[in-house]
Amino acid sequence: MRGIEGALKVWREVRNGGFASEIIRKNAAEMSAENLTLCSSLVYAALRRFNLWQDIYSRFVKAEISSDISDALIIGTAGLLELKHFEPAPLVSGIVNEVRKFEPKACGLVNAILRKVEIEGVQLLNKIKSSPIISDKALAAGIPKWVLPLWQKSWGNEMINELLSYARIRPYSSLRVSGETAPLIKKLRELKLNAWQSPLIKKSIRISTTVFPVSLPGYADGEFSPQTESSMIVGGYLSRFYKGGHVLDMCSGRGVKALQFTEVEKNASIECWDLSANRTKAAIIEAKRLKISGNITFRTGDALKLEPIKRPSLVLLDAPCSGSGTWNRRPEAKLRTNRSTLDGITKLQANLLDRALSLILPGGVIIYSTCSLFREENENIAAKALTCGSRFLPLEIKGNHQRRGSPFGVYIMPSLPWLDGFYTAVIMR
Repeated sequence: MRGIEGALKVWREVRNGGFASEIIRKNAAEMSAENLTLCSSLVYAALRRFNLWQDIYSRFVKAEISSDISDALIIGTAGLLELKHFEPAPLVSGIVNEVRKFEPKACGLVNAILRKVEIEGVQLLNKIKSSPIISDKALAAGIPKWVLPLWQKSWGNEMINELLSYARIRPYSSLRVSGETAPLIKKLRELKLNAWQSPLIKKSIRISTTVFPVSLPGYADGEFSPQTESSMIVGGYLSRFYKGGHVLDMCSGRGVKALQFTEVEKNASIECWDLSANRTKAAIIEAKRLKISGNITFRTGDALKLEPIKRPSLVLLDAPCSGSGTWNRRPEAKLRTNRSTLDGITKLQANLLDRALSLILPGGVIIYSTCSLFREENENIAAKALTCGSRFLPLEIKGNHQRRGSPFGVYIMPSLPWLDGFYTAVIMR
């Protein structure tokens, strides 16, 4: 499979709900190393600023086009304006050849539009980048237009400029190490990877690129886990507020934070829930890889309906969210989120927090977190618990790289390649 063919295939599957990294890995065996690199570069260049590429190519479209042709034009425009190392002529020819397979009558149109983008696109792109208009700045950063009113209301225009600058940061990999960091750093450097001990987290290694962790030495033996440093910080709150008793991770996903906690609190009893049987299966496999067993239980089901094995003294509610703090790392989430879906997400978050409040023991602690930068998913949800009477109190969270919420909780901003945006509020009953 050629790189352009692969990119269009991945893009279609992402549009239908898939995750780019998983789809690329699934198809990797069908491509040479060179084509795999091209495929990945095109897909992520397109995803990170798909609304920008759509805006640019749309200026040369005079008639209605199909979604398949739109896909081809987004990939082509991103390649022409973002990939400096790829010659325009073979890229355009490659896109046109792929279009010929599914909509041959549109070949001439696609060719003409991409040639226009090649000639005039750089000037248009530079004009948008240099514009003082906030909507143009958002477009250049790949932030959807519907986000701006929410951020303006929550953060103000000065902070919006900071958030937009974060949106341009290219994400890199960090590894949570189970043992000592020095031996693994040595192995990574032998592979010519620039790796070093994180100054922020003792058990984290930073790498100055994005890596495929399964291919790294020590992965199969459970020496490390891929995890962003923001996620490690939030996972670390579990150990900080653990005072004994049963622990419940209500929406555990693949169990990353629960397994981080278990590596530290080896004798703690923790129960992990997730709605997805596939994610639960992945968490069990990950626990085996890390050689973790004993007092950790994984269960599949609806967190609004499941009953815990024991009433918990500590609950982690890492709630489903828009993922707006991780859009640099998982840009496909932008394709699936809009103002309407955000309203549905916040209703679910409120219901989940209500359930957590009903389950926690007196004197117990709930850690509510999201990887979102929308106050609608964060302080507004926490406020419903903290303003309903004197039964629940906010606890202070201290640490580095944090910005205080208004008025509850703290944010970690995606200000470094190893940090995603997170929000956390800690509530005691």
